Amino acid sequence: MYREELTSHLAQIRRDLADVFSFRQINAGADHHQEIATSLARASYAILLVSKDFLSSDYVADVELPVLAAPGRTILPVIVGQCDHEFLSKNVYMPWGLKPLNGLQLAERDDVYTQVAKHLRKALLDRASKDQPEPI
Repeated sequence: MYREELTSHLAQIRRDLADVFSFRQINAGADHHQEIATSLARASYAILLVSKDFLSSDYVADVELPVLAAPGRTILPVIVGQCDHEFLSKNVYMPWGLKPLNGLQLAERDDVYTQVAKHLRKALLDRASKDQPEPI
């Protein structure tokens, strides 16, 4: 539900500025690890829907987060539910706050997604003025 809501808010960015990748785009039979590794290697920005299940994933902890935490990359965490996310959010600018999405009504979630999209659009436009747009 949250991924679909966020994706709707990123549609214009996807059309105008950047590739938006989700593991759900990987076709059956494809090498999931390679597809994810390729996308992570290309990403300058990552919007993470953070939950206890996300944080409990060994794959996320061992493969995805180390790549995304590399210098020159920006992580935009969006907290889905109560979890120990401090290590992700303590040094990240999050004007949308830390209130979990699962405690918000749709209009409030839309506000969070809109703020994330605006922040990402500005960052991408700033980067594009310096060089070519990059995938997220």
